[in-house]
Amino acid sequence: MRSRNTHLKLLHHLFRPARGGAAAVVVVFAFLLFMAAKAGLVGIPLALLVTSWFFKYAYILFDHTVRGFDEPPTLDIQMMNPIDEQRPLGQVLILGLLGYAVYQTYNHFGTAAAVGLAGVGLFFLPASIAILGLESNLLKGVTDRH
Repeated sequence: MRSRNTHLKLLHHLFRPARGGAAAVVVVFAFLLFMAAKAGLVGIPLALLVTSWFFKYAYILFDHTVRGFDEPPTLDIQMMNPIDEQRPLGQVLILGLLGYAVYQTYNHFGTAAAVGLAGVGLFFLPASIAILGLESNLLKGVTDRH
């Protein structure tokens, strides 16, 4: 009985992005990305901005969930500032470095070593996201060992 209650509590947190304003944010961002895709090369700046906003909102939603707030955050103008929140950019940097390391491993050691490194990197990716979400520090997202 106790494990069932635990599972229900976890489901409550998993459905948080589908409630309230968070669902509207996803719908609006999806529409904007659709418009950017239809615009071709002219839509690339819009696609980059919307993707940036989406991942910033995802980290802020993560912060609210970790701090125990029940309702998802509302989207405000401060979240749209491309300079304010750097965690999504840091995560892209970490993924880029991982991709470069896999590419170099493939060139120097072959497919098996590159697939192994990619597997290890993807295994530790959720931990990197969690540490970056909790600590807000790029260096801890790469090097922190608990």
